[in-house]
Amino acid sequence: MKIAALYLVLAVAIAGGLSFVGKFWTYARLAGGALQASAVVKTQTCFDHLTLRYGFSVDGRSFEAVATSDECTKLVPGTSITVFYLPANPNLSVIGHPASHLRNEGISIGLAALVLPALLLWAYAKRTKASGA
Repeated sequence: MKIAALYLVLAVAIAGGLSFVGKFWTYARLAGGALQASAVVKTQTCFDHLTLRYGFSVDGRSFEAVATSDECTKLVPGTSITVFYLPANPNLSVIGHPASHLRNEGISIGLAALVLPALLLWAYAKRTKASGA
């Protein structure tokens, strides 16, 4: 029973920590009320983590952002792409639908929260057994 409680505490701590370190809450905000805009790829540095820079306009104001994309090599400068941005803060934007980004981030956090506590408890048990405690 003690181990199950410790596992649960570790899982919640890991999930909570990862949700604040990554972009989970950014994606959640975008998924809850983002608007769609057309953007243009400005530059690409696919050798640097598939990174590209894009620009778009909202109410006559221009915005630029940096993102990663698996299709970086296909998105040459001048390519039109769809982005979603937060109306209250257009500096917050993402390529593609934010709900899919949120789902991917949630799956990653969930898997880490399930696996890491088990590995930590296993390592602790193995260490205590080896030391004879």
